[in-house]
Amino acid sequence: MTTLPKLVLALFAAGVAGLQAGATVAPLAAEAEAAPLISYDFAQAVYAHGWLEDGVLGSGAFEDQDGYAFSMQKSFSEHLYGFGSFGQMFAAEEVALGSMVLDGEMRSKNMVLGVGGHWAVRPGIDWILQVGATYNHSRVDLEGTTPLGRPYAYGDAFRSEGFGVQAATGLRIAVTDWLEWSLLYPLARTNLDAEIMGMPQEREARAEHSFFTSLIFRKLGGGPVDVVVTGLVSENAQRISAGLRLNF
Repeated sequence: MTTLPKLVLALFAAGVAGLQAGATVAPLAAEAEAAPLISYDFAQAVYAHGWLEDGVLGSGAFEDQDGYAFSMQKSFSEHLYGFGSFGQMFAAEEVALGSMVLDGEMRSKNMVLGVGGHWAVRPGIDWILQVGATYNHSRVDLEGTTPLGRPYAYGDAFRSEGFGVQAATGLRIAVTDWLEWSLLYPLARTNLDAEIMGMPQEREARAEHSFFTSLIFRKLGGGPVDVVVTGLVSENAQRISAGLRLNF
């Protein structure tokens, strides 16, 4: 098992352990006090590191990626909220193309915009349901020299772009007054258009299942800022991220 899946599983185990500890030491009255601490009004920024199984197009290239993500939620009624996110991932490495070894750069971005609802299962535990629209874009640029020493550059050597829909369900749990654990199951369907070396590929309708978990260390130092650590596991990729959340 690679390092990233182990880290994601460790986040899941830490959430379970924290939940068990909270259930052991906190009576129901304390859980009732913790329930309002689950916030649906915040802005968040994280650094992310990801691993793409077999790389782009199964080539083994660009398996390890780094990036960032911004997200925001805002409630507009007792049980409903809007949300949006934007993230980018980057990777750079040498790529073999025939007899040439070129410098390659991969960039991808993802956007989601939608609405969600939350309902209390019991004090301190909310059930979450979300639906949204998605946009995905990836490209690979190549440059270097040919075996004859001539400059070679190919922007958009690989490009994919697609719109889709996403639905997710899960739980947000106030483990203690300083720790929250969430577990979501997103399901996305995207229609992707792609080109390889300028040649259009057949449109692909892709469905992707994933699991997302997070630990939120709330209001450290008594302020409105939380520390967030998240993990994502999908069918061919894993990602872990860490950052800050500002509650408002």
